[in-house]
Amino acid sequence: MAELVRPKKPKHRERPQSDDAPRIPDRPVMVNGMRLPVAPSHSIQHQRDRSASPEPEEQVLSDTGESINPEKENGSIQDVRSSPVRPAPPPPRAISQEREAPPIPARNLVFPRSTSMVAESTREPTPVVLPKRSVAVAPYPTVPELAELPSYTAALKHPQVYPAVDGGQLHHSRSAAAIPEKTRFSAPVAQERVREGEAPPMYPSINTYERNEHGLMTEENLVTFYHNPLYEHAEIFVDQFIKAEVVPNQSGSLFPLLARLKSVCDLMTVSEVKGKENTEELQKCLRECWVQQTMSVEAKGKCGDNNDGTGRASYFSYELQQSVLDQMKRLLSTNRTNLLDHTLCEETSFRSLALQIQWQIIIINNNFMAENGLTTNCPPSLVATGPMTPGRTAIRTALSDIFYHLRYPRLSKRFIDTLFGWIKELTCILNMRQSCDDGIFLLCHLLRLPSPIDHWAPPFVQTFIQSQSPPRLKLDYCVALLTHLLNPIKARESFLRHVAQSEKEESTWEILADDDDGEANEFSFVTINESDLTAFLDQIPISELYSIAYLAFTSYSDKGSQFTAMIAFQLLLMKILDNGLTSYSQPGYKMFCKQIGISLKHSVRELCSNWRLIRDQIRPGEEQNLQKEVDRIVLLALNYLIHRDSVGLFQFVVALPYGVVSEECRSRCEYALRSNKKMSIHEIYETPICEVRARISSQSIAKRVSSLGAQDSEFLINSLASIGSYSNGDVGQLLKELIDVCFCEPATRDDFYKCGGEAIGQILTKRPETLHQLLAIVDRNLQHMDSYAINVLSSSRLFECRLTEPMISIIGKWLINNPPEHGANRLARRVLSGLHWGLGPDGQNLWIDVDVHAIAADTVVKAHSVHCSRSNSMISKSISKISKLASKVGDAESLFQQFCWDLLVKLKLPTIPVDLVQNDLTAHYVRIVQNYEDDVVVYLEKAVPLLSDLVSSGSSVASVVLLSRLIAQHYQKVNLMAADKNFMATFERLLHIDQLPYAVQWLSGPSSTPTPIVRLICSAISYYSAKLPPRDYLRAWITLLCQARTGWNEDAVTYQIVGTIARIAFINDTQKLYEITSIVFQAYQQQMAAEKNQSKGILALFSSDSSASPLIPDSMLAVSPFASYIMLRVEQKSFNPFYGHFYETLGKKDKYNLDHAAKKAASKCSMALPVERLAVFRWAKLVIVCKDSALLPIILQQLAGQAYRLRKANNLNLCYARRLIDEPQMQGVMAECRKAIEETTVATKGLSKAVVGWLFTKHEVTRTGFDFSVFDLDYLLQLILAGDKNMWMDFVNMPHFTSEEFAERKLYSVTCQLSPKNRESPSPPELGSPRARGTAKPFPVLPVHSGLPKAPCLDPSTIFQQHVVLQMAAPFMSTVKNLAKQYTECGDRMDIYDDAYCKLIRILYQSTQQTVPVEIRCSYCSKPKPCTMTVKPNVLSPEIDVKMSQNRQKRIEFWNELNASMIDQAAVATASMEHLSRLVSMMAAALDPRNRNSVQPTGHSLFYLITSSVGENELLFSVASESYSHSLRALGEEFVKFRPEEQMDVMQLALNGFVLSEPLVEVFTAEVLNSDDLCTAYRKLSDAVRMPERSKMALQLLGEQ
Repeated sequence: MAELVRPKKPKHRERPQSDDAPRIPDRPVMVNGMRLPVAPSHSIQHQRDRSASPEPEEQVLSDTGESINPEKENGSIQDVRSSPVRPAPPPPRAISQEREAPPIPARNLVFPRSTSMVAESTREPTPVVLPKRSVAVAPYPTVPELAELPSYTAALKHPQVYPAVDGGQLHHSRSAAAIPEKTRFSAPVAQERVREGEAPPMYPSINTYERNEHGLMTEENLVTFYHNPLYEHAEIFVDQFIKAEVVPNQSGSLFPLLARLKSVCDLMTVSEVKGKENTEELQKCLRECWVQQTMSVEAKGKCGDNNDGTGRASYFSYELQQSVLDQMKRLLSTNRTNLLDHTLCEETSFRSLALQIQWQIIIINNNFMAENGLTTNCPPSLVATGPMTPGRTAIRTALSDIFYHLRYPRLSKRFIDTLFGWIKELTCILNMRQSCDDGIFLLCHLLRLPSPIDHWAPPFVQTFIQSQSPPRLKLDYCVALLTHLLNPIKARESFLRHVAQSEKEESTWEILADDDDGEANEFSFVTINESDLTAFLDQIPISELYSIAYLAFTSYSDKGSQFTAMIAFQLLLMKILDNGLTSYSQPGYKMFCKQIGISLKHSVRELCSNWRLIRDQIRPGEEQNLQKEVDRIVLLALNYLIHRDSVGLFQFVVALPYGVVSEECRSRCEYALRSNKKMSIHEIYETPICEVRARISSQSIAKRVSSLGAQDSEFLINSLASIGSYSNGDVGQLLKELIDVCFCEPATRDDFYKCGGEAIGQILTKRPETLHQLLAIVDRNLQHMDSYAINVLSSSRLFECRLTEPMISIIGKWLINNPPEHGANRLARRVLSGLHWGLGPDGQNLWIDVDVHAIAADTVVKAHSVHCSRSNSMISKSISKISKLASKVGDAESLFQQFCWDLLVKLKLPTIPVDLVQNDLTAHYVRIVQNYEDDVVVYLEKAVPLLSDLVSSGSSVASVVLLSRLIAQHYQKVNLMAADKNFMATFERLLHIDQLPYAVQWLSGPSSTPTPIVRLICSAISYYSAKLPPRDYLRAWITLLCQARTGWNEDAVTYQIVGTIARIAFINDTQKLYEITSIVFQAYQQQMAAEKNQSKGILALFSSDSSASPLIPDSMLAVSPFASYIMLRVEQKSFNPFYGHFYETLGKKDKYNLDHAAKKAASKCSMALPVERLAVFRWAKLVIVCKDSALLPIILQQLAGQAYRLRKANNLNLCYARRLIDEPQMQGVMAECRKAIEETTVATKGLSKAVVGWLFTKHEVTRTGFDFSVFDLDYLLQLILAGDKNMWMDFVNMPHFTSEEFAERKLYSVTCQLSPKNRESPSPPELGSPRARGTAKPFPVLPVHSGLPKAPCLDPSTIFQQHVVLQMAAPFMSTVKNLAKQYTECGDRMDIYDDAYCKLIRILYQSTQQTVPVEIRCSYCSKPKPCTMTVKPNVLSPEIDVKMSQNRQKRIEFWNELNASMIDQAAVATASMEHLSRLVSMMAAALDPRNRNSVQPTGHSLFYLITSSVGENELLFSVASESYSHSLRALGEEFVKFRPEEQMDVMQLALNGFVLSEPLVEVFTAEVLNSDDLCTAYRKLSDAVRMPERSKMALQLLGEQ
């Protein structure tokens, strides 16, 4: 349909009507050069190329509908690859003969598109048409959002090395191919999109195409839907590439420069080695110049006994080694030579050559950009292959030259990095308008470079998926890249002949790598590295290929044809990937083969994912045929993967999309997996389906795994399970085989029990109804499974399974008859624990039948009574005995008991009257649930004793569940519960059940605050408060917790539970809190009354503290912010009479402090409060401990209100904020409060800062005319003063409390499985390949040459002006002359430094007078006499040592200055000189003969100007002499060679002893002289031969040497 969505051309054309539809054109025999894997035959069917639909502006319509292409025929390989589009499949004759062909409506009326897509449809380069084929470039719409990514559209800021292409500079380049097509025809199209039309079917139904006996389309017809000319001519391209590139033609301008650069780098490597050796020798020589020697001196005299004696003393002295010093002089001379003649000159030569090459590359890139109308900001784009233009030829030649020089052995890193930078620069420019052949050309070069190159080469291989090129062109290009990458690399050894020869000459090989089998592999740079191949393959992700394919095939008119094209593309892609597996199925390429396997798997999954989405949109008659094609692809992929030995591809068989294939295909896949014989796809299809199923039954898994490795066997088992999970047939036989092989057979189960569990998990996930079969099979084989039974369901998700009565009987047998540590018992627990015991998806009915719940409970009770006798012995025992019995319960029994309780609380048991009570804890639970929960009176009478036993035994979870259910059902009768002493005693013990060390902990790990059981109680309250009327339900809990208990306000557990209740009340009733404060108030009043009665006793007379106890102690404030908030509100309400007298006393006199007022108030009422118990300070303490609580804004409101609220005293409304807050004895509390508010992490929208300003200000806010604007949020403070008591809910994060509520509610719901099951089953994994994050590297970025010197530029007219050219060259020669002189002087100066250094070495050790101790002894001296002697040893002179260091430092500084001043200047000057000479020669060579002679004087003058500039210093400076030699060579080739008038002068110059005679000899061509001049020249040369000083040169000119 691509032709139907092109915009209408301005010129109106009408398509003539045809009486008959066009006949199907004959196709050539050979198409695409490929063998698509067709079953049952793979033979290549040859066919002719058919015509494609031409563009309107290119076609001439006739009655026969045939299009004629007026373009010239071109048989080159570039033309062959030019077609980026897919030819349209012709309609069959049978259909076209029955009706008249309908007229095709105008393009703009069919399928109108968005403006961006219309504009995109015009972005098509001019096609190059094949001989005898009409090819039209079809407009493929692109996705605008892909083309607008920053990596493609962001402008790059470059210096003016590459000039911008403006309107006034390159008008000559504005051809159809050069102008960006983005603006072409876009405006008219936008105006023509007026109405919508229904396009007639352009392609017939795919049912009309020929199929083989298996219902599969033939290769001939599949090629009709997808034809790739680039793939077809891949072999031809490679052959031509090898022919052209294996031997360099040296025609490029870069080749001689690169050759010189390589030589310089080689010399630099050698010089670097020599320099290091010289440095080491100098250091060694310096150490050996002075040698330490031991000297001795003898003394004679009298000893202490006055006898004649002698004494000897030894000392050290250093002696100069003259021979070593002479060697030092030679080494220093060598060092100077190495630094000057090698390091400096070679570095200068390197930079000079690199600069010349860089200038050449910029010229090449500028020519390419000008030729194609590009700028440096153009994004990458892919174009169809067209004729080779000069600019494209130059850039490819430059790349060839660079790649050639990368194929030498032992290249230096600097050389490689430099060449890589130039490849990057050339490729960046080429990417702006890269043809398909260019990309393949690059890949072919990269594949023939010495490995490894994976660290820099991959970015040069790109898919251009996000460019605005036509999708079909990009698709063909990517397929071609894959083809060249995965095919065997032809002639790699020939390209790397230099490397191979170097390796061959080495006498030994170094083993660098071992393969996975432990065998040593010889490493060779000629053999391509696996990492290189993997890196290139990563650049062509399968997901990107399919993204392009989806766009490329949208031109088909219907989904059937579109998907058929996808099938043809997929078959071709699979063939290419299989070629890669065939080429690299070797141990050294295992990871690469795995990467190919991943690509193959992803491609199949992508196709099947697309098929799953569109199969409902296919025509009714076509769906079955396309399903067969999908079956073929999956079966073919499986066959490719399982027949590659030792490369680890079996793992990818598991993930093939068996769910979208037919049942017959699944059977054939299973048959191929089970078979020990390698079968072709032909053999698999030829086997009848009945025979396939019979062979499946006869070929066991055990026999198959014996012929495979352990890893492949695991993947085989999982693959068979994956097929079985999607199968519609019975999987009983498969399950039996899995149980036998993986869990029963001793020889195999150690290897396969894990994968067996995974395989069974796959089956149960997709077919949960097979659980019954599985349990029956396991039950029959249980005695053979031993401890492996537990692994059967280790990876299974049983939430989707349902349990039936026969199944529970099997499980019950395992559970009761086997001890807890037995595998069968553990397996039974795994099944029962993994099931969903709650409601179904409808939320009304149970997922598992209620009768099964009752049977399961009965089974658990029986099992518990059998296996938990020690736990049951705790029933009706005292606490001390229970503790002793609990210590004897083993770990296995404890775990089993925990399982029983976890399961029982999930079961939904019906009400069944039972009179008999078993002496078992679980039976107690079941009896309570089934008999006593309906009537609270009966519950208190009969169930409470049973509940008490559960609590005493530590059955915490079950006890909490029973208590929660009771209060939820009978919360309206809470007073009956509160009045029952036994119930309240049990309730009290349950609240603290976590404190029992033997309690069955519901959560592992140490108890936290709150404890796990307290959290479960809080969760139950949250859950039921959402199901019941919350007011009465929460008040019932408050009644039990506070009103019915004594000492409750000193219990942390109570505050934790009350905190949950208060939070629920705060969320739903912010102001009144469901009036739970009234219940707490009554409880507190009762407590204070009891305390008051106790204070009337005799002991109260001896107590000085008459104040009432606080409702909540300070130590409990941090337990729960919500509980503390409620308690403080109740507490301040309880002391209202005290506060009335307190504030009245304060208002009488300002001198009264708080302590005095409190005492006065206590004397006037029956209650007393100390200052620290005042409400404002209690709220301040709560702020300190709750600074990070989300309730902080409300607490701050209470604090500010208590401080600033007006109090009525003596008929006046007074504010006591300053007197309260500034109380001296409470300054510590208030300072801590201020710090807590300032450090809070709660977002209070500025309230924290405002409250700090209010509380700690010095202003008296109640004075007349006070300006409240000095405060933040001053309106809130004014509301407090006005008596407003509304909550400041704007500052409270209510969603935080709500989320806490939902999270807390979930705990109890999950524990008891009270939530309905999810309506939707877990969706199968996505079939498509992952697209989240790719490993492909992005396009290379064009480098910026900010400080690059400019190259000499010549205008074409300048070369006719001799003086101008000479003036340009003169500065360069002058610079070289000065630098050469400086170079010579520097050598002399370094010589001076070295001479001075040697002289310093000679005097480094100097003779110094010293005294040494000597003892004079006689023969048997008992009293030696000490004395001293004077000696003169040579010792180190510190002053000389410092001077030597200074000498070396000055030499280093001088050398650094020399480098900085000379290298860059010399490099630029010599490079400019050579570049100018080369430029003059090239421009002269490009002139026609008439103008050429006019330029001869310019070249002649420049040539002899250079010869006259060569002096003594230039000859010593090798950089200058080499530069002059190459400049003379370049000029001589054009202006001297083969020119008679120049030969005599050149000969005479050479004979006169010109030192740089080599280029003169090369350009001396005497054969062009006339006879007289030739005789004269020969006579002069003959005479010169007889002269010793000229003999050698004369012979060279004569060609004798």
